[in-house]
Amino acid sequence: MTNDSKGGLEDSKRLALIVEYQGTNYSGFQIQSEKFTIQGEIQKALAKFLGEHIKTQGAGRTDSGVHANGQVVAFDTCSNYPPEVFVNALNAFLPNDIRVLAGFPVNPGFNVRSQATSRQYQYLILNRVYPSAIWRNFAYQFSIKLDHITMGKAAKLLEGSYVVAPFVSQKGFRTEKTDQTIIRSTLTKKNQLITFEIEADRFYYHQIRRTVGALLQVGAGKLSEERFINIAKGLSGGSMIHGLPAQGLYLSKVSYEGSQLGMYLEAVIKDKKWPK
Repeated sequence: MTNDSKGGLEDSKRLALIVEYQGTNYSGFQIQSEKFTIQGEIQKALAKFLGEHIKTQGAGRTDSGVHANGQVVAFDTCSNYPPEVFVNALNAFLPNDIRVLAGFPVNPGFNVRSQATSRQYQYLILNRVYPSAIWRNFAYQFSIKLDHITMGKAAKLLEGSYVVAPFVSQKGFRTEKTDQTIIRSTLTKKNQLITFEIEADRFYYHQIRRTVGALLQVGAGKLSEERFINIAKGLSGGSMIHGLPAQGLYLSKVSYEGSQLGMYLEAVIKDKKWPK
């Protein structure tokens, strides 16, 4: 790096990146000692590019094996390189299963986590008799035919506000004091692929994987819609609900209202191009 590429501390700026990754080979997003993580690889790439340690912050702390195509990562830098140079340089240093889709400046006080108004996740189920070699790391495979219409009706029932979030705890049921607004909850099927999408103002540990586990029981005829929503609302026991594996889960979008960042995210993730 030449001296022209750096400014003083007073010239520090904050950048945000839109990142996609295959989480199969990583112990989640958040950096951990002696483990491969998404955040760790991004910070290594920044260090190789800039020759200095850069601390990053992600919008979502995805778990081990979870994927993302709309993760947002922010960091401060004194470098004068434009965002597109960061994108190209980081992609040159990052492993092939992590890619930066776009970069752009944000306000110095921008907090990538606390200022997010909602997050959207997808969970994919491949519903066919024989397992797939191609989809094994990208969807949960289930061989018994599922009633996706009934699953979709049950998923829709989740929309609304909760004092205690549904399917939130992995140890026992509803042991955490939580609150949540589920903005959208849908389930659709195209060919053999079932897609569950959920958007909320916040999420909790293993909540989505437990939710899809319950929906799977609905689709298999083991749980009625009424029993599903009663469990979700804490009106009956949820000990029979088990979370599905990580490989079907994706962080697909993070929303920021009332800012240019929100517009950029919509353009890059949906249209794969910058707005004019």
